[in-house]
Amino acid sequence: MKLRRKYHGVRVEHRFLSGHECLKEAHLIIAEKKLSGMSRQEIAEEIFAHTYVYYLCERIPFRKGPVRFLMSRADPIDMAEGGDTPLRKLLYHLIWKIRCR
Repeated sequence: MKLRRKYHGVRVEHRFLSGHECLKEAHLIIAEKKLSGMSRQEIAEEIFAHTYVYYLCERIPFRKGPVRFLMSRADPIDMAEGGDTPLRKLLYHLIWKIRCR
């Protein structure tokens, strides 16, 4: 029998371009027991990275092909219990470190 992973979706919002807002949202997700197996920082980094990519793509005038695909994958932010793949976690962390204010 295969165990099912729990998922939680969050819509991209402009306020999530703030690291502080992402940390607040992550705190609420953990407090309301919507996800487990992820730290507050990991959740905040995933929210921020998705939001950053979404709004970066939104600034591109011709949204075709890869840009359209990235936007569709960025919103909503579908977080899985236990976190994403190690490579994606690394990308989320790097985006947080480089771009988060």
